[in-house]
Amino acid sequence: MPTATQKLSATQLAQSNPYHVTAGQIWEDADPRMNGRQLQVHAISGAYAECYQVIKGTTLLAPGEHTRQNNGKPRRIRLDRFKPTSTGYRLLNR
Repeated sequence: MPTATQKLSATQLAQSNPYHVTAGQIWEDADPRMNGRQLQVHAISGAYAECYQVIKGTTLLAPGEHTRQNNGKPRRIRLDRFKPTSTGYRLLNR
């Protein structure tokens, strides 16, 4: 384990899951170019989260529930990117 003065590498930081990302959570992309894209975490694999883009507001679901987009492909996102900054993600739902 590094001392307080040593910095963790990107891989070490991602593997430590600093933002406590777990399967089932809904995260919103904070990048304004992504227009509020929302992702649901389906699995954690090493230093990555496998996510699918989700949409809100279909008539088949109760209010507040989400559905996976039909043509969505899984996104692999490094765990250290799930930070609440303009280039990260915001947690919407546990």
